[in-house]
Amino acid sequence: MKRHLLVPLLCLAVLLTGCKPSEEVVWQTTLDNTGTQVRLSNCTVQTADVNYRFLSGQTYTEQQVLCLYAQEGAPVLWIDAPKSQIEVTFADAAGDGFALYEKALPVEQVDMIPTELPDGTTEYRFDTIYNFAITVTDGEKTDRLLLSCSRDGYNEKNPAAAG
Repeated sequence: MKRHLLVPLLCLAVLLTGCKPSEEVVWQTTLDNTGTQVRLSNCTVQTADVNYRFLSGQTYTEQQVLCLYAQEGAPVLWIDAPKSQIEVTFADAAGDGFALYEKALPVEQVDMIPTELPDGTTEYRFDTIYNFAITVTDGEKTDRLLLSCSRDGYNEKNPAAAG
């Protein structure tokens, strides 16, 4: 009787582990202004500081921000904040950096899959090969970072790799 239960349990364990994304953290930091912890997994990554031009009120502002160049995988970004404090938009390559892409917004369950976890944190899986601007706001404090997703040579704008 025990033998008959063991085989289905082993098959179930193999299936469940085969579907789970890699949880190996490839990059992590605590954001400067909000103190929010952020981790990236399920990809390889390089980092660089880049210029980012975004809309602040009615005017455009340019700021140096950290860009994560994620390659080979569907990046999973964990943010120690509720989804209500996170905004994800597209960013377009522009000159020596990136600019807010205003013609469209990322579509949940298509470009990215957000998951609010039971502990109040949020995880995003990015399935689209593009550039994303992530803004985390905690009260009056704001942090921004960019995630540039590429696979198999597509969407490779990476000054960190060029130097």
